[in-house]
Amino acid sequence: YAKTKQGTPGARKAEEILEKMERMYHEGDESVKPNVNTYNSVLSAWANSDTKCAHWKSQAVLNKMWNLYEAGNEDVKPDSHAYNTVITAVSKSHLEDKAQLALRLLRKMDILYRRGGRNNKDVRPNEITYTCVLNSCAFSMVDDHNVRRKALDTAIFTLEELMDSPYGKPNHVTYGMFLACCANLIPSDDENRRITVVEPVFLQCCKDGQVGEIVLNQLRLAAPDNLYEKLLGNVVQRSTRNGRIRRVRVEDLPSEWRCNVRNERWKNRNNNRRRKVRHESRSRKKEYNRNR
Repeated sequence: YAKTKQGTPGARKAEEILEKMERMYHEGDESVKPNVNTYNSVLSAWANSDTKCAHWKSQAVLNKMWNLYEAGNEDVKPDSHAYNTVITAVSKSHLEDKAQLALRLLRKMDILYRRGGRNNKDVRPNEITYTCVLNSCAFSMVDDHNVRRKALDTAIFTLEELMDSPYGKPNHVTYGMFLACCANLIPSDDENRRITVVEPVFLQCCKDGQVGEIVLNQLRLAAPDNLYEKLLGNVVQRSTRNGRIRRVRVEDLPSEWRCNVRNERWKNRNNNRRRKVRHESRSRKKEYNRNR
């Protein structure tokens, strides 16, 4: 039910199964004792339900996990996956302050990890956590100017903290989500603000080798045309028919800009394997011909 995308009915069914497992365990059946993975599945069911109550339902499950743990059940201690799932549920909500709420959940993880050390290593934030917070910022799309401004400030703070933190480094999804924040939260007519925020982040993304498809797509939405052409240089071409900028593909970019994107790394590994197989095949063929 965590992955069936059956909405509220699926999430409620997942909760019913969890409650049944709890009853059976309390009646003496050790084999069905719920653990952190069981609760995480229920969290995922709520986060993927696309229902208005998903954010507070998921937080209620998280609170229950802590209550059970503090009562002595160490098997249900919340981990980073649990928190990341709750932040995802918050990002899909219609709360005006969801960016700040997501950041508070990240801050709680940070405090728990720092205070608990090895005892709380499972709740250590990671780049996924920061990306989930940025997702909450990117979709704080309400008409209130102050809400958008606060969400953008939260996004900038979150990305800068990740860049300097011991918890990981931004990947192509992180950078893409930050550019989505710029596209959605900075007024389209405020070109100076867009240039000031977008340009240094994209240049750092290139330096990190993390320019993937999501980064290119969001850059097109976030950057004014003049900045877009400046950043991509000779890769950008305009149509001779209408003068519009043609779509740029990841494959058109310098390899060092995209060398650390996960899909690119796998592609390079596969290409290297194929070259190695071809080389070994040719070597065996030459050896065979010499021995004939």
